[in-house]
Amino acid sequence: NTLSYRTFRYVQVSIRTKDEPLTIEDFSNVFTGYPFKFNAKLQANDATLDKIMEIGWRTARSCAVETYMDCPYYEQLQYIGDGRIQAMVSLYNSGDDRLVRNAISQMDHSRIAEGITLSRHPSFSPQQIPTFSLWYVGMVYDYWMYRGDSAFVTDKMQGIRDVLWFFSKYQQKDGTLKGTPYWMFTDWVENRPGWDGGTAPYGKDGSSSVLDLQLLWALQLASPLEMKFGTAANAAIYKSKADQLQNTVKKKYWNDAKKLFADTDDKDVYSQHANALAILTNTITGNDANALARRMLSDNSLAPASIYFKYYLHLACVKAGLGND
Repeated sequence: NTLSYRTFRYVQVSIRTKDEPLTIEDFSNVFTGYPFKFNAKLQANDATLDKIMEIGWRTARSCAVETYMDCPYYEQLQYIGDGRIQAMVSLYNSGDDRLVRNAISQMDHSRIAEGITLSRHPSFSPQQIPTFSLWYVGMVYDYWMYRGDSAFVTDKMQGIRDVLWFFSKYQQKDGTLKGTPYWMFTDWVENRPGWDGGTAPYGKDGSSSVLDLQLLWALQLASPLEMKFGTAANAAIYKSKADQLQNTVKKKYWNDAKKLFADTDDKDVYSQHANALAILTNTITGNDANALARRMLSDNSLAPASIYFKYYLHLACVKAGLGND
């Protein structure tokens, strides 16, 4: 027996009674999970979707106790990549923001001397995934959009500056990233060229459109945050850096023949990830974004987003006018 909870799908009871009869009077278990209240409502007139919602909500509760967790069975760790999406699930379906605030504060407290957050916190063993620090910037922005709370967001501004300062050290003259250290994880993509250990492809010159686009998005979100909660000077710097990087991305990675953004300057590999981020950063807009989103969904040669990155794929589809898809 243990004082910690256990997850299971079934329990097997093996009994050897020999000559004596045995009567089992009771067997029970107690569910534990964060006490979210389901305040949203889904009416789809579809029993399958109702069941998916039920499973999803139980998952959301099971993956949250005193912090969010990537899973209740295995690692039980609060990763930023997972946590940002879990926070949105909480805000949309419950409105309870206590774990969201806790997660943002924990991640802010995890920052190392180089500026970035840890990929997960609290954790016995530290791990650095700089791309998750960029999602952290987005997570603070999300909180501002859905909760306001000026004092809380203002307190997180220095952490955002430190994260972007870390990345600035690895930006080239044109704004693109090169040689950023640690695990630059994007998504678990299997059996596709260039995707190694969850890292998006790098070109011969060391660049990656997926990483550049994610940095671009963080700069775009940091600028209005600075204008509201920081300084106009910082806001202007981030906007200028974002505009420069966006122009570079258009020139460097767009393949006009394929009408797609490539993963690298070599233009030999393509993904849903790069093209979804291009839409989300307004690097492509209007009818062009709509056409790109349709290609992104229909072209099977593109490296596909996993269930994790589909969050951003779906946001891009909605932004490009394909909400029903």
